[in-house]
Amino acid sequence: MILSNPRGFYIVGNDTYDNKLLALAACKKDQEIRWYFYDEVYSQLDWTKRPQGNLKDLYKQRAQQLRDQYDYLVLHFSGGSDSWNILNTFLSNGIHLDEIYTRWAKAERKFVNSNRYNKEEWNIGSEFEFAVLPVLEKIRKSYPGINIVIDDYSEEYTKKVKEDQFLKSDQFQMIGTFFRYTRRSEQEISAEKDNKKIGIIMGYEKINCIVENGDFYAYFADGIGGVNIDFKRTIEPFYWSPNFTSLPVLQAHCIKEYFENYGLDKTLLYRDIYKKICYSDYDINTFQVDKFVGTMLSKSESWILKYNSLHVDSWRWSLEQMLKVIDDRFKLKKNVVVGLKQIKSRKYLIKKNCGLPNFYYYGHNAFPKL
Repeated sequence: MILSNPRGFYIVGNDTYDNKLLALAACKKDQEIRWYFYDEVYSQLDWTKRPQGNLKDLYKQRAQQLRDQYDYLVLHFSGGSDSWNILNTFLSNGIHLDEIYTRWAKAERKFVNSNRYNKEEWNIGSEFEFAVLPVLEKIRKSYPGINIVIDDYSEEYTKKVKEDQFLKSDQFQMIGTFFRYTRRSEQEISAEKDNKKIGIIMGYEKINCIVENGDFYAYFADGIGGVNIDFKRTIEPFYWSPNFTSLPVLQAHCIKEYFENYGLDKTLLYRDIYKKICYSDYDINTFQVDKFVGTMLSKSESWILKYNSLHVDSWRWSLEQMLKVIDDRFKLKKNVVVGLKQIKSRKYLIKKNCGLPNFYYYGHNAFPKL
């Protein structure tokens, strides 16, 4: 039995898995799969009780908890609202980060130019120039004690994808996903050699909300990225931790209160609603493009075919083999298969008879409940 995993684990029959691909492959047509995300912790909470304080208070407490727990603390920074809010929490409260780590394949610029005005998915690489670099440049000047790492992983695309590497992609089966999380800085390697306790902070994931029969619920979904690795480091989801349970509860209450006060607007993306409510200091004008629809296809990676077709071909082969053994009910289709469906946790009641119509917010988008 798997007792602990920062990303939860899966139960199929009497077996447990910490890898979604292996779990789905083992799930027969007459079986169900369950995602177990610290149920024994979150089910003990009274989610109907609003935690004291405000979100900024809890963000600060969570940041200090991590600082006190680790010798070498690394934030994986993408320039998006989730990781920006974490970075701002540490800096604005004077809590030290040892390292800010960001990644980008610079070889992309040989085939695709950056574009400040195009917000389509294929242009996600431009977020590095227009959302990441401006922040890092300010930090270099104001916080010289923070190690800033920009990891160019272009070299990884010159290699053939091995089957075991593809399996490590786990939640996201896109090209190169596995090595985005297995690479690390020289300073982190040095910290490991010195037997320091290393914590890697990730900005995923968002609490999901649903109204059923007039009752407001919150739940988790298994879109947490990252892979299981052998380094002496601990992955720390900032917002979803069994060691700091009040944060997702308060976020859910804030979202409920917003809908009660202002009503539902199903024309808005959930991520935009979430930013407004949960990341009040975030600049909504920060350059961000549309996010990919599924977990395995991204228009932004089409340049890799020109860079090294062998990498793409070997990835496609592994993808095809995986899809052959996974039941169709777990596949997300938009004319073609674009990913694997998320698996939800149990629901936690926030408020009975909330007065809102039935709906659910799922992932990035807002959908009316049918």
